[in-house]
Amino acid sequence: MQGYGIIQNGQLVRVNPGYPGAKPVVYEDVPLFDQETHYVVQCPPVDAGNHIYMGVEVREMEQVDDGEMGEEMPV
Repeated sequence: MQGYGIIQNGQLVRVNPGYPGAKPVVYEDVPLFDQETHYVVQCPPVDAGNHIYMGVEVREMEQVDDGEMGEEMPV
C-alpha cells in the first residue's frame, strides 16, 4: 500500500492521498550491514519533486571497553 505525506517543519507528516500537496513517500531499502558494529538511522525527508524520499544512513557504533570477555559486570 502506497503511503502519502507532506513535509512540515522538516518532518514527514503522513496524510491521505487527497490532501493538498500530498506526495507518495518512497523509503530507501535498508542495506546489509554488520549489526555488531554498525546501526542505521533514517535521514530527514527530501522533496524529490513528484515524491518524498526517505533515505537511510549506516553509521559505525562507538566502541565501549566494558572489560574483558568472561568478566562479570557489577549489577
